[in-house]
Amino acid sequence: MTDRLTDAELGNRLLVISAALRTVATQCGVLAAHLKSPPVDETAVVVPTEPPWMAIARREIGQKEIPGAEDNPRIQEYLRTTPLRDTQIVDETPWCSAFVNWCCKQSGVLMSNSAAARSWLKVGEACQLQLGAIVVLFRGDPKGWQGHVGFVAGWNHKSVKILGGNQANAVSEKWYPRSRVLDYRWPVSR
Repeated sequence: MTDRLTDAELGNRLLVISAALRTVATQCGVLAAHLKSPPVDETAVVVPTEPPWMAIARREIGQKEIPGAEDNPRIQEYLRTTPLRDTQIVDETPWCSAFVNWCCKQSGVLMSNSAAARSWLKVGEACQLQLGAIVVLFRGDPKGWQGHVGFVAGWNHKSVKILGGNQANAVSEKWYPRSRVLDYRWPVSR
């Protein structure tokens, strides 16, 4: 009988492997500058590997608020990863940070343990724009307290595509101006 890894254990191992690969890639980049590049295979397809929290978040796409007095039990589950009181565990409560907390908890990385989007400015490590990074945006005043948070799912020169919760009252992918970005953060193991 074989032992199976939990999602958290698998996520932690993938984080360690990812960090090691980034180190090797950096070292190889220095070496590659001194070597002649091989011919490019124009038929090759490169598919980046998603971090575990992104795969978890993708499986949640389509979860949405229920209009009226009824609440979506899954969104209530996201909200329970924060210190909100029971009376605030309703799907009309802003829940973008709760969604990111839930995905991070499922993958075994540090959470902000807060319902505030800007709480993520203090979690993980600052990083460059990259697939799977946590992206924190300002809402309203750039120096204010309001914000939005999610995961980087793509980008272009003007916008960043965010996979997040509470985007049009649902888990979805949505484009936001890069001018609203406060920071990109990379999750770390608990």
